[in-house]
Amino acid sequence: MNPIKRKTIVEKTAQDLGLSVQTVDEIVSFYYKTVQKKLSAAEHQSIAVPNLGTFVVKRKALEEKIKKNIYFVQKIETNVDISVQTYELIIQKRKDIANYLQLLELMNLEQKRKQEVKLKKQEFKDGKSN
Repeated sequence: MNPIKRKTIVEKTAQDLGLSVQTVDEIVSFYYKTVQKKLSAAEHQSIAVPNLGTFVVKRKALEEKIKKNIYFVQKIETNVDISVQTYELIIQKRKDIANYLQLLELMNLEQKRKQEVKLKKQEFKDGKSN
C-alpha cells in the first residue's frame, strides 16, 4: 500500500463531500494526532487503520527515545536539590522508559517469530523440492 499524504486526502475528501478544505483538514489532523498519541503511549507496536494503512513504531526511533530519556533522568538525578515537580517528572520519565523497554521487547519477540516463520517456510520449500 502506497502512503498518501494528508494534504492529498484532505483536498480529495473536501472535494468529494463538498466541504471546506479547512474543516476536513481539522478533522483529519485530529484523527492523525489521535493515532500518534496511541503510538506514543507505547502500548502497541502498530495500529492498523482500515483503508488507510498500518502505522508502525520504528525501532531506531524507539531506541533513540529510550537513550534520550535515560540520559535526561540521569542528568536530573545528579542534582542535589530537586523540587517536587522535578521528582514527579523523574517518576514519569522512568515509567515512560519502562513502557518503551516493554515495547522494544515485544518488537524483539515479533522479529524472532518472523524469523522462525521464514525458516519454516524455507524448510518446507526445501523439503518439497526433493
